[in-house]
Amino acid sequence: MKASKQTLQQCLALAGERCDTTKKRPSVLNADSISEAAFQRQVIEYALLNGWEVYHVPDSRRVTACGWVDLVLGHETRGVVFAELKRDGEKPRPSQVWWHRVLRAAGCRVYVWTPSGWGEVASVLSGTTQQG
Repeated sequence: MKASKQTLQQCLALAGERCDTTKKRPSVLNADSISEAAFQRQVIEYALLNGWEVYHVPDSRRVTACGWVDLVLGHETRGVVFAELKRDGEKPRPSQVWWHRVLRAAGCRVYVWTPSGWGEVASVLSGTTQQG
């Protein structure tokens, strides 16, 4: 599925919202799991190897869009993917869930990926699946 230019513009325009940054994110540690940063590096590397362009906001809580996804991935023939990355056992925060809902309502493909779900990551980025 190739996203239309209008759909892409609508999805990216959603990033301009502001948020309350006073709420602290609870710390969840799992020593047996890969860190989110290490997982993110793996996803980015795999995406680049498969021809994707990658956009990353280091910490959306400190920018304009609290809860914005970790990665926006664009591919000339495979369209645009919005990816939230979590360590195994972690769930998206309410502000992230809100963005996922808005993006999906706009027709965007949104994923929440964890290291144990690498099969889906590989499927989406290699082009063997188009679901979101």
